[in-house]
Amino acid sequence: MVFVYRLLPDKNLQITRLRRALQKVIMRYQSIHAAISLDVETNNPIQEVTVRSENDAQNSHVFALIESIFETDEELNTIVNDERNNTEYFDSSRSLVLRCHLVYHKKVSQNDMIRGDDTLIFNFHQAAFDIDAMEVFLCNLAEAYTASKLSVEENNSIVQNVDCKFIHVFEKSNLIACIFRCLVSVTKRQMAMNVASTFWFECLKQYDFDRPLQLPFDRRCIIKIHRTQLNTSTYFDVGETLAQAFLNYATTNHVLPIHLVLACYFAFLFKMTNGECDLCIRMNTSDHCRAKLWSLTGNFINPIPLRCQIDPYYSFNQLVEYISQIVSQTLEYSYFPLEHILAQHQITATPAFLSNCFTFRSTSIEDNLSKVTLDDATIVNMSNTIEIDGYDAVNTLDFSISVRHNPTSGKLSFSIHAALDLFDEITVNKIAQRFHFMLDQIFFKWDQCRQPIYEFSVMLPAEVSLIESLIDTHISTPPVRCLHYEFVQQMSEHSQKLSVELDEQSLTYGELCHHIQYFALYLINSYAVKPGDIVCQCVERSVSMVIGIVSIHMVGAAYCGLSPHSPQQRLHTLVKETESRFVLVHSMTQNLFNDDVTTLDMDTIINASNIVHDVDLDQLSKVAVMTENIAYVIFTSGSTGIPKAGKLRHRNLIECIHTLIHTGIFSKNDVIIQIAHCSFDAHFLDIVGAIVIGGTLVMLHPKGNMDLAYLARILKEKQISYFLIVPSLINSLLNFLKENNDISVIKSLRSVCSGGEAITTQLVSLLRSYVHENCLIWNLYGPSEITICCTYHMVDVTYEKSNIPIGRSLPKYQCLVVNEMLQPVIVGQEGELFVGGVGVFAGYLGRDDLTAKVVIEIGDEVFYRTGDLVRLDSRGFLHYIGRKDHQVKLRGQRIELGEIEQCILQSSSKITACVVTKYDNEHLVAYIQSSDVDEKPLRAYCCSQLPPHMIPSKFIVLKQLPLNSNGKVDRKRLPSPDFASSIASTVIDFKKPRNAIEECVHSLWCEVLQHAGAQISIEENFFNIGGHSLLLIQLYHRYKSEFGFDTHAFPIAPFLQYGTIAEHAKLIETLKNNMQSTLLQTPQINQGNDYLREISRYYIS
Repeated sequence: MVFVYRLLPDKNLQITRLRRALQKVIMRYQSIHAAISLDVETNNPIQEVTVRSENDAQNSHVFALIESIFETDEELNTIVNDERNNTEYFDSSRSLVLRCHLVYHKKVSQNDMIRGDDTLIFNFHQAAFDIDAMEVFLCNLAEAYTASKLSVEENNSIVQNVDCKFIHVFEKSNLIACIFRCLVSVTKRQMAMNVASTFWFECLKQYDFDRPLQLPFDRRCIIKIHRTQLNTSTYFDVGETLAQAFLNYATTNHVLPIHLVLACYFAFLFKMTNGECDLCIRMNTSDHCRAKLWSLTGNFINPIPLRCQIDPYYSFNQLVEYISQIVSQTLEYSYFPLEHILAQHQITATPAFLSNCFTFRSTSIEDNLSKVTLDDATIVNMSNTIEIDGYDAVNTLDFSISVRHNPTSGKLSFSIHAALDLFDEITVNKIAQRFHFMLDQIFFKWDQCRQPIYEFSVMLPAEVSLIESLIDTHISTPPVRCLHYEFVQQMSEHSQKLSVELDEQSLTYGELCHHIQYFALYLINSYAVKPGDIVCQCVERSVSMVIGIVSIHMVGAAYCGLSPHSPQQRLHTLVKETESRFVLVHSMTQNLFNDDVTTLDMDTIINASNIVHDVDLDQLSKVAVMTENIAYVIFTSGSTGIPKAGKLRHRNLIECIHTLIHTGIFSKNDVIIQIAHCSFDAHFLDIVGAIVIGGTLVMLHPKGNMDLAYLARILKEKQISYFLIVPSLINSLLNFLKENNDISVIKSLRSVCSGGEAITTQLVSLLRSYVHENCLIWNLYGPSEITICCTYHMVDVTYEKSNIPIGRSLPKYQCLVVNEMLQPVIVGQEGELFVGGVGVFAGYLGRDDLTAKVVIEIGDEVFYRTGDLVRLDSRGFLHYIGRKDHQVKLRGQRIELGEIEQCILQSSSKITACVVTKYDNEHLVAYIQSSDVDEKPLRAYCCSQLPPHMIPSKFIVLKQLPLNSNGKVDRKRLPSPDFASSIASTVIDFKKPRNAIEECVHSLWCEVLQHAGAQISIEENFFNIGGHSLLLIQLYHRYKSEFGFDTHAFPIAPFLQYGTIAEHAKLIETLKNNMQSTLLQTPQINQGNDYLREISRYYIS
């Protein structure tokens, strides 16, 4: 704990007098000159007083006096931060818990004097001191310096042989703090422990102690021993006006300041955790409030859990009332030891709430610490002059907030501290800005206090502008007409231009229009097709496919494409759903339907086409088709197993095409290849989009998209300039080109669009090496219900180093990222994507109930609820996270599979694709596409980036992930994991147990994993062979029974970190050799055992 003071100008302090004064103060308080150690026999902490007189103090190093120089405030900040973060400066075993650092301005004193502008840093071990003790220390220092003596010393002894049960199991390194708390515990033993026990049991019942607050972390850092322990801090004073408004509210509503601050803080956490309602934090309470302890120095901070179960519909006034009740009850029983509170719930690992701390002080102590008079000289606290905090927070927490209220001046200030292992400095500064912004809303807008807290906003003005950029996307585009009108317009302008090609077949726009008109007339005259009908078409890729689609539009009907590769039963189901009276087929598909379904052979009609007369054209021109008419129906999968048929209008697709032209993705000069399967809406964009803008469409023969040699030949021969393709197929194509050493195949491409799946930076880099330098690579995103795509991003791997965003809203589309309460989320926060604008579909065919669930009115706009989770970054780009329904729950933990996939993709440039699935309700399995990747470093990387419950149980490496007919990963064809084969593979490199402990551990593994008689190598990882966290818990308890150790002496965490039989045996052996002490006694470390040093660091951290 660091306190920084500067001497006022024109005054001096004598260093020798200061040293003597410090010695006198130290002699007065055993807390800062007593050595602390453990009694090996009793396992109790004991105090040893080694300094009994001032002469002893002069001859021993009971405190450190250091000297250095600074010239600028930046250099001084560096020195102060070093004092804050370097824990090696203290040694409680030698009673070294105080440092006095003299920092001279520009030059060292030559006359034993501290001059004006020099700085004094008092640095106390956090376990021996708290902020309340500083006032006592400074008063005594002033007296000792001025009068060269202290008044009658008070009895400040420390109880020896303290009962170890009062030592908090999760703060084993904090021995000094434990001893001071024991002073308080003597009184507390007389209190009503049974009543308190009942209160705390009920208070924390069914709380998930392992679940951390979902704050806006910049990164994950799982294991404590891997942390740097560096932190960052930010501070803000709310100002006189806001502080007065805060106090007015408290006075008017008869609320204590601490209750009001906590209500604000819990409302803030509710927003920052994206609507988490069950919140629990660590609240530090201080026993210095007890009069008998006021004159003592030491750390009397007592941490307790504070749980708040928020109703999002509470108004702020209701929340304040609820918090006041909760806090009053909690503080009433705050004397109950934390270790007893946690023991009631059988917790064996550190609860997550202990890493998130709240501290409130309402005292004038800040005034008392702001300046100190030593004889005729005055030193002032530097927190009043430059940005250095005089009261540094503990830096081992994930996140903490300290609130200081001065009842004398009315000043209200906040300090936020966060671990740099988890947060970037800019993130912490933004958190502070958000909190300040929310406080302004609450106390300057009185109507805000009556609104539900879920409507509170923590969105900064700059973020509002970013969000508006996703909504305000209006552009001027040509008038919207029906699809077939646009086609006829293109035909009239350049009738002799090639419209469609398939191998050796080709049709000009004029020829294509003739066949379309003839077939449309046939549909009207022979089948009485009328506007509003749905006509199904089931054909392979062919010129007939194109003719059929536009003919259906020309008669005012809606097109529905059916896949020839679907089972007959599914085809019949879809026809029934659409109520289509017949199905268009050709020679390759006419046998797919039974007699229950009427079919029409298109090729027979088209090949017999005759001249279309003017009277026939008049008949077609009288067909009343509006832009609101349904142009096509597309089936999407349903959660119930019954496909849903989405209806898309003519204007939806035309508006989408206009936006693609405006952005430069599409062009009338493009040669467009049709790759997507007819079950996907991209197929409709390829075909209709090409001919309504005047481009040339190149069709592939049936299954041509899966024949890479054929596909490559067509791309090269036809000089394709545009294609829309899924990343999996891009990867397969590029691998084929690499194997055949052909780099010229796709040099003609002007615009490459990736969609349907996430594309990786590795794949884009590979693609970039094959296309022309001027080729644009786009990442498109959009569900079928919003018409093809709604966001776009031009990929530049120079900037996208980790993952590629889905980008911004297309023109005339609006994107909102909202939480469960339909409130906009802040930048960086995960939320569900809602899409509005010109592409929103007309609903599901015959399913108004399903439509009502996904078509939502917000304000005056209609939005489609995608069910996709995204986040908005600071550049205004959207990043796809995953499906809401891809969030799996494994052993009580919610897991987003997309996050694991992204971690694996970032682990190695050799991995081009990855899919993670949940298997057998017990395991996560990662399928990795790579020709050369080693599982061990991959697992190690995941362990360093993900929490244990998100690490896959098994990694299966495949040269190629299985693809479906459209080139997407076919999850149904992924091979099932074989954990038995994992054990069998260890036999090849089997290393048998080397001693009795390893043999016993091996036997317990076989029992827990249910592999009786198996040979498991002592170097095989538990999680590689079917183990998971629940099984490890079983194994841990078997260890307890077999080896007779206590959970407090040896928690489960190291067994999670070190996962082999050899490592588990080493841990157990260490425990057995030191059964009468704890790992805080580390003679093995001093002997140079690196392995045990790492384990001990885990406990000390």
